[in-house]
Amino acid sequence: MSPLATLTGQLMFFGDGYHEIEKPYVPRPWNLIQANGDEVDIRPIIMDALRAMDGKPAKQGEQEDSYSILLDDDSPLRVEHYEGHPLLRSESAMTNIHAHLTNSLVRLTMRMVTIGIDENGLTIQADSSEEIYRVGGCGDGKNPSIPRADAVRVCGFGSMDNRCIFSRGDDSLESHSCVKFTGYEGLYSLDQHALGKFRRSRRRVGNCGLVIRKKEERETTQP
Repeated sequence: MSPLATLTGQLMFFGDGYHEIEKPYVPRPWNLIQANGDEVDIRPIIMDALRAMDGKPAKQGEQEDSYSILLDDDSPLRVEHYEGHPLLRSESAMTNIHAHLTNSLVRLTMRMVTIGIDENGLTIQADSSEEIYRVGGCGDGKNPSIPRADAVRVCGFGSMDNRCIFSRGDDSLESHSCVKFTGYEGLYSLDQHALGKFRRSRRRVGNCGLVIRKKEERETTQP
């Protein structure tokens, strides 16, 4: 793979995998399914890009539909590849690149994305033309709520074989919730899915996206 690359396809990120006692650690692939059906493990490609940035000042960015880490001469933080556990670090501050990248991959999993790598760094951008369901979040770290009707129609609530692994809620609730966009719980759900730990009814990984609603919008759209 050239150090300058653009890859497009459906992201299928199901977590990192775990270290198991007395077994060698084999990282779980971060697959991208391309238009011709080929699978590309983007994990080593991304790690090579971060390794190329080692020791250089950079700035990291996260949005609902994108992630980036780009060289920036004005940034006080420098990339440290740190044996495959990349960080942004200065004398007084540190940011875990891998944690922010992983959170973004959870949000974007099953979406159509474009991954760009060039001399300035790395970008991952979802395809804005893809028709998806948008979960309305508050940007406060809490699991966004989903109206009961949408939970049935979109999340597969009540289905015996097609409920999304991120869906939460039961018959006693008029509104349900989604854990895809709040960090650890979404990552944990993907890992359990990869290990085959979910019930038969939860087989689907949703391709939903997030939209942060303004306060006045939230007040007028509460289920």
